[in-house]
Amino acid sequence: MEELVEEHRWGRKVTARLVEANARYVQGKKEALSPIMDSIRSLVEFYPTHIKKRISISSSPVWIISRKQKRGDVERRVGVR
Repeated sequence: MEELVEEHRWGRKVTARLVEANARYVQGKKEALSPIMDSIRSLVEFYPTHIKKRISISSSPVWIISRKQKRGDVERRVGVR
């Protein structure tokens, strides 16, 4: 589970770099194209394995129970239940 959390952190960092590089590219800074391509390549290589891992974990009974408990906690906090 901790591995998935770390992978999510990594994915957010790479995505942030991609967004930042894209903003520079839109401003006319052509040198930003290289970090854009590097970020896209990293994400394309990373996500198929990450998604398979996430699916295998998310279909386990422990994960399903945990998800239901979290949803119930959130619903109680916002007054849905």
